[in-house]
Amino acid sequence: LLRSMYSIHFAARAFQERSSDSTETEQQKQQQQGTTSSAVLLRLLRKMFPHPIIVMCFVASYFATKQSLQQLHRDDFFGSYSLRSKEWLVLTFQHIGVGVSCVVGIGTVFYTLERDFRRNLVALVRSKQD
Repeated sequence: LLRSMYSIHFAARAFQERSSDSTETEQQKQQQQGTTSSAVLLRLLRKMFPHPIIVMCFVASYFATKQSLQQLHRDDFFGSYSLRSKEWLVLTFQHIGVGVSCVVGIGTVFYTLERDFRRNLVALVRSKQD
């Protein structure tokens, strides 16, 4: 963790120094945008983590799958049903359905919000076709 924090700090300082080597008009423009090392560090951290909505989707997915598993335990899933019973199949497929819907939902939100990822994915597919 300490090494990662130092790397991020070093990168922020390097980008800040690189921007200070630019011409006078570019420096004025960058000062308006905020090129202090803390502003550069903040931009780096924002780009490092996924969109906040995606993080909230992961949290919601965690609680949905946890609730689904608790439903299985509440119905004494492991003790009272045989593996070939209809109840076992229904409860199992409900739990699997919750998991699959979470994956599809997060994937859809991720693909919608992460433009850089989408551009890279399209470029990768096009390069494979050539």
